[in-house]
Amino acid sequence: MALLTGDGAGYSWGRGFHRTLERMHKRGWRIEVLSWAHSCHRGMRRWAEANGVFVPLDDHYDAITFREPSRPGYELAPARDAVPLDLSRRHFA
Repeated sequence: MALLTGDGAGYSWGRGFHRTLERMHKRGWRIEVLSWAHSCHRGMRRWAEANGVFVPLDDHYDAITFREPSRPGYELAPARDAVPLDLSRRHFA
């Protein structure tokens, strides 16, 4: 098990966790990258799709975010029921 954070920036300069993911993959680790689709480095996303799994967090927005009431005097954020997080559909190539 591993937890890495960031957006994949720095890869072109040989640093950042994308390089670490490659080393882990070479040592036999399975790779899953969970990220917001719009903020994940394109190269890292393509690499994850080719060598493991890319899971766009956008598909799970209602399960991993919450809304906080707005400031006093402003309209409140709309209520929303919790949605269970289901990552069971992710598959390795």
